[in-house]
Amino acid sequence: MIEFQYFKSQITNNFQIPHQQNGFLKFQTFEFGACFLGFIWNLIFGVWNLPSGDWHSLQSEHFTLSYKGEDEKFASEILHHGEEILLSISIHLGKIPSEIEKIQIFLTSRQEDFDRLTRNGVPDWGMGCALPEERTIILKSPRLTGNPPKTENLRSLIAHEISHILLHQSPFHEGGMRIPRWFDEGIAMFESKELRMGETMTLAFSVFTNSLLPLSTLEIYFPSEEKKAHLAYLQSFSTISYILEVYGEEGLRELLKNLTESGDFEEAIRKGLGITPEGFEKEWLTYLKSHYNFLYLLSDSHLLWGFLSLLFISVFVIKTIQIRKRKREQEEDLPIGSN
Repeated sequence: MIEFQYFKSQITNNFQIPHQQNGFLKFQTFEFGACFLGFIWNLIFGVWNLPSGDWHSLQSEHFTLSYKGEDEKFASEILHHGEEILLSISIHLGKIPSEIEKIQIFLTSRQEDFDRLTRNGVPDWGMGCALPEERTIILKSPRLTGNPPKTENLRSLIAHEISHILLHQSPFHEGGMRIPRWFDEGIAMFESKELRMGETMTLAFSVFTNSLLPLSTLEIYFPSEEKKAHLAYLQSFSTISYILEVYGEEGLRELLKNLTESGDFEEAIRKGLGITPEGFEKEWLTYLKSHYNFLYLLSDSHLLWGFLSLLFISVFVIKTIQIRKRKREQEEDLPIGSN
């Protein structure tokens, strides 16, 4: 079994640990679905209501980055990684780099700036936001988060947001593309290598307890409740893994190619994979249940020892009850007055 495949020539199995806060695992990004209100606001008013203050700008081939003066070093680092990451992702998604329109990045060092640009559409733990229709990415500066990211974490964050922008870009559909949220997030997480291997145990447990979220409920928005949102991201990632394992790299490329051309996911999956969205979900569920079963759970050493400990205690309790029961029966069978 190949749990999470990547395009072999481009990506390795170097998983990243998601952001942690208050002891609970959280993802570092909050995507365009959560920023939807901000996008609607900009459609109505037609312009970005830029935060006040002195903003500087850096330019590269594919990016314009706006930042406050104190963040110039970090802004330069983002552009450096951004160009390299964009080239890699564009190859995977079948985009031509020279045809990619420039992407605007805002690097915010104040919470009020971040909130204003995203129209308060991102929770406190969110590190970034992508608005594909506006070709805009909004990121928090380390001066705002108080936690300068490691290079691999920064690259993962940038890759995640760029993936959203590029997936939605098509020269045939300037009015937008119909892409379900679970597929959008799955591609972004796939490109950013945003999960660690241990996270599959959470998915396996959900499969075992029959608590998976139907993909049909993840078409537009993800759950607001934290644990369910976490599971939604895991499921999204697993759909891409499933496509690669069953249909191969060529299957995913065909799906993406048809999506770019048609702008409609349902049509793209029919042509690219030869299956309906409903049929895809059914096969994906079968795949999960066959791979992430009880034996898979026991492959985790902590769960295995926990299970063995529980089994030992259960056997001990049962044996103790049986011994006491036999002892009572023997005592009842003894003649009266005997010792």
